[in-house]
Amino acid sequence: TLAYDLGRGRAVMFGGFDGISRLGDTWEWDGAGWQLRLATGGPSARSRHAMAHDFGRSVTVLHGGVPDGTETWEWDGAAWTQHGSTGLPKFDHTLVYDGRLARTTLFGGRTPVNPATVLAAVESYSHPVPGSYLPFGSSCPGSTSTAHLQAPALSHGPLVGQTEVLHVSGATQRAFFVFGWSNGWQNGAPLPLDLAAYGMPGCALRVSTDHTTSAFAQNGVVSLSVSVAPDPFLMGVRFFVQAFALDLAANPGGFTATNGLAATVGRN
Repeated sequence: TLAYDLGRGRAVMFGGFDGISRLGDTWEWDGAGWQLRLATGGPSARSRHAMAHDFGRSVTVLHGGVPDGTETWEWDGAAWTQHGSTGLPKFDHTLVYDGRLARTTLFGGRTPVNPATVLAAVESYSHPVPGSYLPFGSSCPGSTSTAHLQAPALSHGPLVGQTEVLHVSGATQRAFFVFGWSNGWQNGAPLPLDLAAYGMPGCALRVSTDHTTSAFAQNGVVSLSVSVAPDPFLMGVRFFVQAFALDLAANPGGFTATNGLAATVGRN
Protein backbone atom coordinates (compact mmCIF):
# COMPACT_ATOMS: atom_id res chain seq x y z
CA THR A 1 0.00 0.00 0.00
CA LEU A 2 1.20 3.52 -0.89
CA ALA A 3 0.53 6.96 0.57
CA TYR A 4 2.08 10.28 -0.43
CA ASP A 5 3.85 12.29 2.28
CA LEU A 6 3.14 15.84 1.13
CA GLY A 7 5.51 17.57 3.55
CA ARG A 8 8.56 15.45 2.74
CA GLY A 9 7.75 14.91 -0.93
CA ARG A 10 7.95 11.13 -0.75
CA ALA A 11 5.69 8.20 -1.44
CA VAL A 12 5.65 5.74 1.47
CA MET A 13 5.08 2.04 0.82
CA PHE A 14 4.55 -0.64 3.44
CA GLY A 15 4.03 -4.39 3.31
CA GLY A 16 2.10 -6.34 0.73
CA PHE A 17 2.23 -9.89 -0.64
CA ASP A 18 4.92 -11.33 -2.93
CA GLY A 19 2.99 -14.42 -3.98
CA ILE A 20 4.51 -16.55 -1.21
CA SER A 21 4.39 -14.55 2.00
CA ARG A 22 3.28 -11.22 3.43
CA LEU A 23 5.87 -8.46 3.79
CA GLY A 24 6.71 -6.06 6.63
CA ASP A 25 9.22 -3.68 5.01
CA THR A 26 8.96 0.10 4.66
CA TRP A 27 10.13 1.86 1.48
CA GLU A 28 10.11 5.44 0.22
CA TRP A 29 10.18 6.83 -3.33
CA ASP A 30 11.59 10.36 -3.74
CA GLY A 31 10.94 10.74 -7.47
CA ALA A 32 14.34 9.35 -8.45
CA GLY A 33 14.68 6.04 -6.66
CA TRP A 34 13.42 3.69 -3.95
CA GLN A 35 15.04 3.65 -0.52
CA LEU A 36 14.52 0.87 2.01
CA ARG A 37 13.83 2.62 5.31
CA LEU A 38 13.04 -0.37 7.56
CA ALA A 39 13.36 -4.03 6.69
CA THR A 40 11.67 -4.95 9.97
CA GLY A 41 10.21 -3.08 12.89
CA GLY A 42 6.90 -1.32 13.20
CA PRO A 43 3.75 -3.06 11.97
CA SER A 44 3.87 -6.80 11.50
CA ALA A 45 4.01 -8.19 7.97
CA ARG A 46 0.60 -7.75 6.33
CA SER A 47 -1.31 -7.17 3.12
CA ARG A 48 -4.71 -5.69 2.16
CA HIS A 49 -4.25 -2.84 4.63
CA ALA A 50 -4.86 0.88 3.93
CA MET A 51 -2.79 4.04 4.39
CA ALA A 52 -3.37 7.80 4.17
CA HIS A 53 -1.11 10.76 4.92
CA ASP A 54 -2.20 13.12 7.70
CA PHE A 55 -0.58 16.33 6.45
CA GLY A 56 -1.88 18.24 9.46
CA ARG A 57 0.41 16.27 11.77
CA SER A 58 2.95 15.11 9.14
CA VAL A 59 2.43 11.38 9.71
CA THR A 60 1.31 8.52 7.49
CA VAL A 61 -1.51 6.51 9.03
CA LEU A 62 -1.78 2.75 8.44
CA HIS A 63 -4.78 0.70 9.51
CA GLY A 64 -5.91 -2.91 9.35
CA GLY A 65 -4.93 -5.58 6.89
CA VAL A 66 -4.35 -9.33 7.04
CA PRO A 67 -3.48 -10.32 9.71
CA ASP A 68 -3.67 -7.84 12.64
CA GLY A 69 -6.66 -6.05 11.11
CA THR A 70 -7.47 -3.99 14.19
CA GLU A 71 -4.18 -2.10 14.50
CA THR A 72 -3.48 1.56 13.70
CA TRP A 73 0.09 2.75 13.15
CA GLU A 74 1.76 6.08 12.31
CA TRP A 75 4.97 6.66 10.32
CA ASP A 76 6.74 10.00 10.90
CA GLY A 77 9.51 9.47 8.36
CA ALA A 78 11.83 7.81 10.85
CA ALA A 79 9.87 5.30 12.91
CA TRP A 80 6.51 3.57 13.24
CA THR A 81 4.40 4.05 16.39
CA GLN A 82 1.27 2.09 17.23
CA HIS A 83 -1.78 4.15 18.17
CA GLY A 84 -4.75 2.17 19.41
CA SER A 85 -6.95 -0.31 17.61
CA THR A 86 -10.51 -0.89 16.46
CA GLY A 87 -12.80 -3.55 17.81
CA LEU A 88 -13.52 -5.13 14.43
CA PRO A 89 -10.65 -6.35 12.20
CA LYS A 90 -10.76 -4.91 8.67
CA PHE A 91 -9.07 -5.40 5.33
CA ASP A 92 -9.67 -4.11 1.78
CA HIS A 93 -11.00 -0.85 3.24
CA THR A 94 -10.21 2.71 2.12
CA LEU A 95 -8.55 5.53 4.09
CA VAL A 96 -8.47 9.22 3.14
CA TYR A 97 -7.35 12.28 5.07
CA ASP A 98 -9.98 15.00 5.51
CA GLY A 99 -8.03 18.25 5.70
CA ARG A 100 -11.03 20.38 6.67
CA LEU A 101 -11.87 18.21 9.70
CA ALA A 102 -8.21 17.28 10.36
CA ARG A 103 -8.94 13.58 10.66
CA THR A 104 -8.51 10.33 8.74
CA THR A 105 -11.74 8.76 7.46
CA LEU A 106 -12.22 5.04 6.86
CA PHE A 107 -14.90 3.47 4.69
CA GLY A 108 -16.01 -0.09 4.05
CA GLY A 109 -13.76 -3.09 3.62
CA ARG A 110 -14.24 -6.63 4.78
CA THR A 111 -13.94 -8.46 8.08
CA PRO A 112 -12.73 -12.05 8.52
CA VAL A 113 -15.09 -12.62 11.44
CA ASN A 114 -17.31 -15.61 10.66
CA PRO A 115 -19.29 -15.23 8.59
CA ALA A 116 -17.06 -12.92 6.53
CA THR A 117 -18.84 -9.62 5.97
CA VAL A 118 -18.55 -6.72 3.53
CA LEU A 119 -18.72 -3.50 5.55
CA ALA A 120 -20.40 -0.17 4.79
CA ALA A 121 -19.48 1.80 7.92
CA VAL A 122 -17.77 5.22 7.97
CA GLU A 123 -15.32 5.71 10.84
CA SER A 124 -12.89 8.49 11.76
CA TYR A 125 -9.48 8.51 13.39
CA SER A 126 -8.39 11.80 14.90
CA HIS A 127 -6.30 13.50 17.56
CA PRO A 128 -7.25 16.48 19.71
CA VAL A 129 -6.99 19.88 18.03
CA PRO A 130 -6.57 22.63 20.64
CA GLY A 131 -8.62 25.79 20.44
CA SER A 132 -7.43 29.08 21.85
CA TYR A 133 -8.39 32.30 23.59
CA LEU A 134 -5.92 35.09 22.82
CA PRO A 135 -6.38 38.41 24.67
CA PHE A 136 -5.92 41.61 22.67
CA GLY A 137 -6.28 45.30 23.41
CA SER A 138 -6.76 46.78 26.87
CA SER A 139 -9.59 47.79 29.18
CA CYS A 140 -10.47 51.35 30.06
CA PRO A 141 -10.63 52.19 33.79
CA GLY A 142 -13.89 52.40 35.70
CA SER A 143 -14.90 54.56 38.66
CA THR A 144 -13.60 52.13 41.30
CA SER A 145 -12.02 49.25 39.34
CA THR A 146 -11.05 48.17 35.85
CA ALA A 147 -13.15 45.43 34.26
CA HIS A 148 -11.18 42.67 32.56
CA LEU A 149 -12.47 39.91 30.25
CA GLN A 150 -10.90 36.49 30.75
CA ALA A 151 -11.50 32.83 29.96
CA PRO A 152 -10.53 30.18 32.53
CA ALA A 153 -10.05 27.74 29.65
CA LEU A 154 -7.18 29.73 28.13
CA SER A 155 -5.12 26.53 27.91
CA HIS A 156 -7.41 24.79 25.41
CA GLY A 157 -9.89 27.42 24.22
CA PRO A 158 -13.48 26.69 23.14
CA LEU A 159 -14.11 23.08 22.07
CA VAL A 160 -16.70 21.50 19.79
CA GLY A 161 -19.62 20.18 21.82
CA GLN A 162 -18.55 21.77 25.09
CA THR A 163 -19.55 24.73 27.22
CA GLU A 164 -16.98 27.27 28.35
CA VAL A 165 -17.34 30.16 30.81
CA LEU A 166 -16.22 33.74 30.22
CA HIS A 167 -15.61 36.02 33.21
CA VAL A 168 -15.58 39.78 33.56
CA SER A 169 -13.74 40.65 36.76
CA GLY A 170 -14.05 44.08 38.33
CA ALA A 171 -17.70 44.48 37.26
CA THR A 172 -20.03 45.37 40.13
CA GLN A 173 -23.43 45.44 38.40
CA ARG A 174 -23.98 44.05 34.90
CA ALA A 175 -21.93 43.40 31.79
CA PHE A 176 -22.88 43.18 28.13
CA PHE A 177 -20.94 40.70 25.99
CA VAL A 178 -20.42 41.57 22.33
CA PHE A 179 -19.62 38.70 19.94
CA GLY A 180 -18.37 39.39 16.43
CA TRP A 181 -16.83 37.75 13.39
CA SER A 182 -14.25 40.51 13.04
CA ASN A 183 -11.91 42.61 15.12
CA GLY A 184 -10.90 44.70 12.12
CA TRP A 185 -14.14 46.18 10.79
CA GLN A 186 -17.54 47.31 12.06
CA ASN A 187 -20.06 48.32 9.36
CA GLY A 188 -17.27 49.44 7.07
CA ALA A 189 -15.42 51.39 9.76
CA PRO A 190 -12.03 50.18 11.01
CA LEU A 191 -11.66 48.77 14.52
CA PRO A 192 -10.79 49.60 17.23
CA LEU A 193 -13.33 52.44 17.30
CA ASP A 194 -12.76 55.31 19.75
CA LEU A 195 -15.88 55.62 21.92
CA ALA A 196 -15.22 59.15 23.19
CA ALA A 197 -18.02 60.46 20.97
CA TYR A 198 -20.38 58.08 22.80
CA GLY A 199 -19.50 59.44 26.21
CA MET A 200 -16.80 56.85 26.94
CA PRO A 201 -13.42 58.63 26.68
CA GLY A 202 -10.43 56.32 26.72
CA CYS A 203 -12.57 53.32 25.76
CA ALA A 204 -12.69 51.49 22.42
CA LEU A 205 -14.95 49.06 20.59
CA ARG A 206 -12.71 46.20 19.48
CA VAL A 207 -15.23 43.67 18.11
CA SER A 208 -17.91 43.82 15.42
CA THR A 209 -21.35 43.86 17.03
CA ASP A 210 -22.88 40.72 15.47
CA HIS A 211 -24.47 39.40 18.68
CA THR A 212 -24.97 40.85 22.15
CA THR A 213 -26.06 39.30 25.44
CA SER A 214 -25.72 40.23 29.10
CA ALA A 215 -25.40 38.83 32.62
CA PHE A 216 -25.45 40.23 36.15
CA ALA A 217 -22.53 40.43 38.55
CA GLN A 218 -22.06 38.21 41.57
CA ASN A 219 -19.35 39.16 44.04
CA GLY A 220 -17.69 41.47 41.55
CA VAL A 221 -17.58 38.96 38.69
CA VAL A 222 -19.92 38.56 35.71
CA SER A 223 -19.95 35.02 34.27
CA LEU A 224 -21.37 33.89 30.94
CA SER A 225 -21.60 30.31 29.66
CA VAL A 226 -20.77 29.89 25.98
CA SER A 227 -21.79 26.60 24.35
CA VAL A 228 -20.28 25.33 21.10
CA ALA A 229 -22.58 23.00 19.15
CA PRO A 230 -21.41 19.38 18.60
CA ASP A 231 -20.76 20.07 14.91
CA PRO A 232 -17.30 18.94 13.72
CA PHE A 233 -17.31 21.61 11.00
CA LEU A 234 -17.10 24.29 13.69
CA MET A 235 -13.51 23.26 14.35
CA GLY A 236 -11.23 26.08 13.31
CA VAL A 237 -13.99 28.71 13.34
CA ARG A 238 -12.76 32.02 14.74
CA PHE A 239 -14.78 34.64 16.59
CA PHE A 240 -14.13 37.64 18.83
CA VAL A 241 -15.68 38.81 22.09
CA GLN A 242 -15.53 41.93 24.24
CA ALA A 243 -17.52 43.06 27.28
CA PHE A 244 -18.94 46.37 28.45
CA ALA A 245 -19.42 46.78 32.21
CA LEU A 246 -22.18 49.00 33.51
CA ASP A 247 -20.57 51.78 35.55
CA LEU A 248 -22.73 54.92 35.72
CA ALA A 249 -20.09 56.88 37.65
CA ALA A 250 -17.26 56.16 35.22
CA ASN A 251 -18.27 58.49 32.37
CA PRO A 252 -21.30 60.09 30.70
CA GLY A 253 -21.91 56.93 28.67
CA GLY A 254 -22.24 54.81 31.80
CA PHE A 255 -20.08 51.92 30.59
CA THR A 256 -16.45 50.85 30.52
CA ALA A 257 -15.00 48.56 27.83
CA THR A 258 -12.83 45.52 28.49
CA ASN A 259 -10.03 44.00 26.47
CA GLY A 260 -11.00 41.60 23.70
CA LEU A 261 -10.55 37.85 23.26
CA ALA A 262 -9.85 36.20 19.90
CA ALA A 263 -11.29 32.68 20.09
CA THR A 264 -10.57 29.71 17.82
CA VAL A 265 -12.68 26.56 18.21
CA GLY A 266 -10.85 23.25 18.73
CA ARG A 267 -11.94 19.70 19.54
CA ASN A 268 -11.10 16.90 21.94
